Amino acid sequence: PVCHLEPDSGTAIQLDDVAVQYRLPTERIGTFKEFAIRFLQRKVSYTHFWALQGVDLKVRRGEVFGIVGKNGAGKSTLMSMLFGMYEPDEGEIYIRGERARIHSPNFAAKLGIGMVHQHFKLVQEYTVAENIILGQEPARRLFGFLPAVDLAGAARKIAGLSKKYGLAVDPGKKIEDTGISVQQRVEILKMLYRGCDILIMDEPTTVLTPQEVKELFKMMRKMADQGKSIVLITHKLNEVLEVADSVTVLRRGKVVGNARTADLDEKVLTQMMVGKELTPSRREVLERSRE
Repeated sequence: PVCHLEPDSGTAIQLDDVAVQYRLPTERIGTFKEFAIRFLQRKVSYTHFWALQGVDLKVRRGEVFGIVGKNGAGKSTLMSMLFGMYEPDEGEIYIRGERARIHSPNFAAKLGIGMVHQHFKLVQEYTVAENIILGQEPARRLFGFLPAVDLAGAARKIAGLSKKYGLAVDPGKKIEDTGISVQQRVEILKMLYRGCDILIMDEPTTVLTPQEVKELFKMMRKMADQGKSIVLITHKLNEVLEVADSVTVLRRGKVVGNARTADLDEKVLTQMMVGKELTPSRREVLERSRE
């Protein structure tokens, strides 16, 4: 079977017994400003193997961008590199058209890149507001000279962000008294509070109920509609087809396809991810692994 995805140059790649037609990057460096993120030939190696090999991808401003692949395909390595947790051996990265060397999470944050990890990093005994502003506490002066944290001002800013992006939280509630979906919103608000406009979400639906997943997708779409770029790392193909505008498929550390999700269905994505058309028995095993 041949999967025809809108081509720039009509180049086909053979994936075992599946030929995939996909878009190759042909743009000049000067056009990169239209993208929030642009990777060029990024490579990351561990001791004896390449975790990523020659990765090219582009994330537009104001879109939800999916990255899919089986376990070990390189999804989390790719995004950890973007967030400054790993440094690549080769290649270039451009953020909003400017070449960048992202050497730490703190530097990524300065570039407006935030990451919501699969396992939340919150202080259970602190309130929602205290967790959001931790490390970025707004200051005020008592009696004109005593330094103090402006919690009231922070709560107002958080309430504004919450309303703008549909992220309902109670700033005064302790994290230990909130549910998983609220804690995830707190993690997102931490990034928005710091001015991030590129948000990486690592397997965000793993701990959510189906209703909470729907609510999360609404929030992601709202953030994208207001100019944020959302990078969704997932292995759940039905979810990436539902919420993402574009998708990159990774297999064994390599990009095997880039496409608009409107041009795809779950069968095509599965073929790209595993490298061949599944037999009914293999498809059932894969579907069960996603549940």
